[in-house]
Amino acid sequence: VFVSSGSYISYRGTAVDTGGLTAMVAADLAGLAGEHLPVVVDRSLPASELSPVLNALTVAGVTKVRLITLRARGAGRHAGRGGS
Repeated sequence: VFVSSGSYISYRGTAVDTGGLTAMVAADLAGLAGEHLPVVVDRSLPASELSPVLNALTVAGVTKVRLITLRARGAGRHAGRGGS
């Protein structure tokens, strides 16, 4: 599962809404066999946009997720490093 700002959600490379996410994950749940479902999240994503996704996964029957956060490109670099 990938989630970014603007409420963009994708599952297995397909853009979905929370209802579609619930249906697709529920159909695949047997294949998860109690493993953590990776959820890749844009680090700048507000919790208010992540909450509906986690709720959709709960409704689908997911009991374990692994949140993986991504930084925007160039984030964390020190401006002026190595300057005069």
